Amino acid sequence: MSYKPAPVPNGLSRVVAQYLREELRRIEIEFGSLAEKSPGVFQATGSTNISSTAATLGLDTEVADPNENYELASSEISVRQAGWYHVSVNIPIDDEGSAGGTRAKVFAYLERDQGTATFITVPQLRGQDYARELSGGEGVSFSGLVELAAGEAIRVRVDQSGTVDLQTESAEASLSIFNIKA
Repeated sequence: MSYKPAPVPNGLSRVVAQYLREELRRIEIEFGSLAEKSPGVFQATGSTNISSTAATLGLDTEVADPNENYELASSEISVRQAGWYHVSVNIPIDDEGSAGGTRAKVFAYLERDQGTATFITVPQLRGQDYARELSGGEGVSFSGLVELAAGEAIRVRVDQSGTVDLQTESAEASLSIFNIKA
């Protein structure tokens, strides 16, 4: 997109015309920078068992990445550009059966590797739910902001406080990410 100034209409002051040109140029620059801030949407095509030991959510499908700003490998998503990101996670929970305990808290949280491949929890990006055996409809969702360096990876971990026989709903868990500020 490139802006070509139009002639100043009769009756419009040159100061107003110059202001409008500068404002249009600012808008053009702002829209141009949005092209670098594309979304990424990732989904699990299977399910992940949820036990008292933390497991990585099995994200294995790239649903959308229009500008190729993300890389999905081994259920981890790496960002190609440093910046602030909005991350949203949705994990429907499936009650597998009647084995195990009757109640537990289910936890999901985001981890980042800070470029070291040693993952740490991002404190403000987590969610939890209370699960009861044989009472489907549970789920964990959370969203928030995180600053990531270029090449840094994130992943979602899930676990529970008890022994309820749970897994994520098959082909339902997802993560959406959007670079809001480079």
